[in-house]
Amino acid sequence: MAIATYLEELRHAEVAGAPTPAAALNGLGDAHLDKGETVSAIDYYRQAAEVYEREGMHDNAIACCKKIRRYAPGDEDVGLMLGRYYAAKGLKADAITELGAYADRHAKSGRRRETIEVLREIVRLDPQRMERREQLARLLADEGRRDEAMIEYQALLDHYRAEGDLAGLERARSAVSALEAPPPALTAVAPPPPVTPPARVSPPVVLELEHTSYEEQIATVSEAPQPAPTQVPPVVSRPAPAAAPPERALVTPPEAPATIPETPVEAAVAAEIHAAAGRIEPAARQLAAAAHGFQVAGRWQEAVAAYRRLAQLEHASADDFAAWAECARQAGEAPKVLEALAATARWNLARDDRPAARRAAEEMLLLDPNSAIATDILEQVGTSLPRG
Repeated sequence: MAIATYLEELRHAEVAGAPTPAAALNGLGDAHLDKGETVSAIDYYRQAAEVYEREGMHDNAIACCKKIRRYAPGDEDVGLMLGRYYAAKGLKADAITELGAYADRHAKSGRRRETIEVLREIVRLDPQRMERREQLARLLADEGRRDEAMIEYQALLDHYRAEGDLAGLERARSAVSALEAPPPALTAVAPPPPVTPPARVSPPVVLELEHTSYEEQIATVSEAPQPAPTQVPPVVSRPAPAAAPPERALVTPPEAPATIPETPVEAAVAAEIHAAAGRIEPAARQLAAAAHGFQVAGRWQEAVAAYRRLAQLEHASADDFAAWAECARQAGEAPKVLEALAATARWNLARDDRPAARRAAEEMLLLDPNSAIATDILEQVGTSLPRG
């Protein structure tokens, strides 16, 4: 009997400590299917697919998954398996189709965490698939994973800005503003403490008003704590004009935020708000603070994005360009290092600092000996310059 034969093969492999034979599992699936036992067949096909995948036999794993889909079309997990096996084989388009359908089904059923993990796989496979990145960012925000959502929105801002997609840029900015809304709410709730001092001081002042003369009131007020003058209308009402200028000063500058961002993310968002309003100087200051904050925290990808944006505003210094390249190195991504070095070389070339431009170009060639940008810069600066 076929089933007994395959089971014996599995038992021998287990006793010998040998790997599970995927062919035996697949054969068991076929044997159970011949007997009309679909549930058992699907279980063995699934096990066979997993073993084939571990052995790197992706075609066989995909074939087992297709059997599952044929005989159990309602099986939800087979789409995830197929998507991952297609990706492992390098069939990116097929992988994204399967993973996208799986993510959409889970999103409709409200299973956000599973959807997030699959969307991450899709974005890793195709970083330029912005509609999926936006979906991922929204779900991360809904889950309260604010910092992770901000990383995705920063990538979206960079992409939409580079592509000139104003509608996408506005969507990303609106989402970032919504994410940053909670901190101001917390500071607005914080001011209960100032209510207590007037409550402590006001009773004795009121009693003084009822039983003493104006001269005694003035003497009492001059010796009392600072909040007391506001409790004596006849005397304090005259200096009121002196108190007015500070109130007008607080209301005057609506364009510049009064609060100083405390985190790199908040500083980056504040910078975008300034930049959108054409206030380049404060935008550059906030971006520099954000970039440095990300760098200190070891958040290399975000630091790279902030330094890149600072350079786009044409307010980056030599130290900023050096920090940009260093953060890209720490991130471990050669294309981003090349981008930072190319920007550094061009910046120095524009300032006629030919030795610095040459050093950056030569470092590019160490990473990519075929870099056309580095070769072009070296041709402009010449190769006979003294090093140093």
